[in-house]
Amino acid sequence: MAFELYKPGPTSTTPMEDWLASGAIAAGDVVKLVAAASATAQGKVSVITGGQAGTDYSYGVAAHAAANGEHVAIIPHRSGQVWKADAAADCDNTNIGALTTYLAATTLAVTTGGTISNNGNRVVIIGHEGPASARKYLVVFNHATIIGG
Repeated sequence: MAFELYKPGPTSTTPMEDWLASGAIAAGDVVKLVAAASATAQGKVSVITGGQAGTDYSYGVAAHAAANGEHVAIIPHRSGQVWKADAAADCDNTNIGALTTYLAATTLAVTTGGTISNNGNRVVIIGHEGPASARKYLVVFNHATIIGG
C-alpha cells in the first residue's frame, strides 16, 4: 500500500467519497480527477503520474483496489491529514521538511533528492514510523499540488 491515512485515522471512520475507477487502481494509490462522458452519472478518478516533473493535481487516496469501471472509495485530501507512505529507500531524518521529495513514477513511493519541477514535490516528510529500514515516512501533501483540502 503506497499511502495509508495515519492521522486522523482510522480509515473506518474517515469520510470517503464514491467514484468510478478509470483504469486499475490499487489500495493506497494517489488519484486525480479525470473527465467522464457527459452522460455519465458519476465522476471518475485515475492514478496520478509520479515523477520529479509530475503535472497532475492529486485529489485523494484510494481506500481499496478497483478495476476499470468499478466503484472505488476515495479519501479526499483534507487539511491536518498525516499519511504513512512507502519510501523508496531507508528513511533518513535529514529529509524531514525537504522540498526535494517526489513520488516515484511507477510505485508512487516517496523518493528524495533530484531536481523538482511542476507538481513534482507532492509531499513533505515530517517524520518516519519504525526503524529507518522499515521504509515508512510520515508525510503531508503539499497544498500547491492538490485539488481541494
